[in-house]
Amino acid sequence: MVKTVVSMAYSRRKTSDIKGVDGTPLPPKIGDYPAHPVILGFSSLGLWQVVAMRDFEKATRVLDALKAAEDQPAQLALPILNGLVGLVQGSGEQPLEVEEARSGAFMAICEVGKALHRGQPADQLWSAAIGATERWMSLTK
Repeated sequence: MVKTVVSMAYSRRKTSDIKGVDGTPLPPKIGDYPAHPVILGFSSLGLWQVVAMRDFEKATRVLDALKAAEDQPAQLALPILNGLVGLVQGSGEQPLEVEEARSGAFMAICEVGKALHRGQPADQLWSAAIGATERWMSLTK
């Protein structure tokens, strides 16, 4: 069983030097040292492994978290939403259309958070945030 923790740290290692949780190397990027949010995975052997996170993976995690938080009361949903900030921050490395979709998802998630914080209804805002995140995810495939 692998437990996963999202870290707000950024990796400057070559992508080819970073191993997946299963121990396989990620595809090499020639001379590229991109800054990516990383996932720290705790393997069954007790070893922490660093895995660079791609935009599709970030969007998938955001979507999963939104769906999980949607049915929760505000006091439980707000910390989940706050935890998404590092995942929806842009790097500027993606095509403009992807960055705009990511930005739209970020803004929609912020609107949900504001409504929950103020005790206002957020039913339609959840749908908008999930839809914006699905759009972002579809552009990153």
